[in-house]
Amino acid sequence: MAQTRETLLAIMAANGIPGAAVTLVYGDEPLWTEGFGLANPATGLRADPHTIFSLQSISKNFAATAILIAVQEGLLDLDKSIAAYVPGFTVNSRHEQTPEKKMTLRLLLSHRAGFTHEAPIGNNFDPQSPAMRPLHSLLSEPPCRCR
Repeated sequence: MAQTRETLLAIMAANGIPGAAVTLVYGDEPLWTEGFGLANPATGLRADPHTIFSLQSISKNFAATAILIAVQEGLLDLDKSIAAYVPGFTVNSRHEQTPEKKMTLRLLLSHRAGFTHEAPIGNNFDPQSPAMRPLHSLLSEPPCRCR
């Protein structure tokens, strides 16, 4: 772990990464948990094992892996409508009545299901990061609701 610690610190320094947290789990037991650098460079708050970082798109890899394992085991079908797996899921569209009936896991995993990249407000580029309420106020109905 000492060598991994040194490698991590070198990668952080070389890439301007201010902070990180690591947990190595074997079975059900955490073997190594440590924070590095700063959680908030503006305030000097140090990162620790409990620092929460934004995962952004990293979680897509975990979701895709879990879905594809379920497909491999015959539990899911990539080409079945998402509505079959998430009853009540609806998408409001200006272009058609029930686009969710056409959406499949394959389309969702390949980012071809028809969703826009960023919402008009509250997106990754909005420093205020408002709640969903301001976004909904721009629309007659929420763009997507999952029950």
